[in-house]
Amino acid sequence: CTLTHTLVIPLDVVKTRMQTNPGEYNGVFDGAATITREEGIGALLLGTQATIVGYLWYGISVYPSYAFFKRFIASSLLSPAFAVAHANDVALVAGALASVIASLGLTPLEACRIR
Repeated sequence: CTLTHTLVIPLDVVKTRMQTNPGEYNGVFDGAATITREEGIGALLLGTQATIVGYLWYGISVYPSYAFFKRFIASSLLSPAFAVAHANDVALVAGALASVIASLGLTPLEACRIR
C-alpha cells in the first residue's frame, strides 16, 4: 500500500498547491507542468518522506487498533450474545476508534508534508 501511495505523491503535491494557491494553475496537468518548469522535476516529490512515514504509521496503527477495539468492545463492554447480535455495530465503532488513533499520528506528519 505504501508503494502505490508513493506513486501518487506528485499528484498530491499538485493538489496541495492548487488548494493553497487557487487560480494559479489551470488544472492538474497545467499545475504539474508549471511546477516542473519553474522548480524542476524534484519539486513534484516534495514531502515524500513525511508521506511515506504517514502511510506506514497509518498501516501499522489502524489495523492492530481495530482488532484491539473490536475484541475489547465485544468482550469487555458487551455481553457475548449482544456483541454477536450487533457485530456490524461493534465493527463500525472499532473502526472509528482505530481511525482516531491512526489520525493522532498522521495529522502531524501531514502538517510537515504540506509545509
